[in-house]
Amino acid sequence: MVSCMKSMKSFFVLVFYLSSITAFAQTQYNNFIKKDGAWIKTDIHVYGDSDFETDNVTLTSAKYKYILTFEKGILVNYKPSDGLGKWARYLQEGQYFSKMEKYAKNYWGTNQDKIIWELNTQSDAWSKIPSLFQNNYCYLFSENNGEVCNAKIMNITLYGDTSITENEFKDITHNKAKFDGILTYYGKRCRRYSYMDYYFLFEEDGTFYKVVEK
Repeated sequence: MVSCMKSMKSFFVLVFYLSSITAFAQTQYNNFIKKDGAWIKTDIHVYGDSDFETDNVTLTSAKYKYILTFEKGILVNYKPSDGLGKWARYLQEGQYFSKMEKYAKNYWGTNQDKIIWELNTQSDAWSKIPSLFQNNYCYLFSENNGEVCNAKIMNITLYGDTSITENEFKDITHNKAKFDGILTYYGKRCRRYSYMDYYFLFEEDGTFYKVVEK
């Protein structure tokens, strides 16, 4: 509950922050941090030397980790500068996120793109799991001696998630799944993997087909 409240607070602060910038960033570039005659303290960094009123300008905030895009002084887009998605940012407020991050880094090493991909994939999966970390089935999908739960695999096996390819499956399981070979399942040729207590079947083009309990 405390983490949720902190996340909500951070979200509303960000919304206010972006709204404030939009409200007074209507004049020239050099005055975008000046409001009501007073300079506003900000950590915004501007890329390029442009006229804020007529040109497209991109800015980044280290504090809120967002990239802001303005067109002729109007905020038209914003996105995370660190690559983390909405649910990863939400979980980042709690202690469990650091365990996920450590687990991902131990496998991917310095491959930051894959680390971010795994954190986003697992966080998105957690957002769809009832009771979140208190789910009674988390222990069935535990990894790293119980430190983390593979939420993506849990979501596929128990809650009907089908949004995964064969390559993504191998990545999210850190290549621990055993390839059983190609077989015909109810008339469809599939590539089958054994992982935990389940068989995962993929079509020959890598599309997820079905998960079956052993």
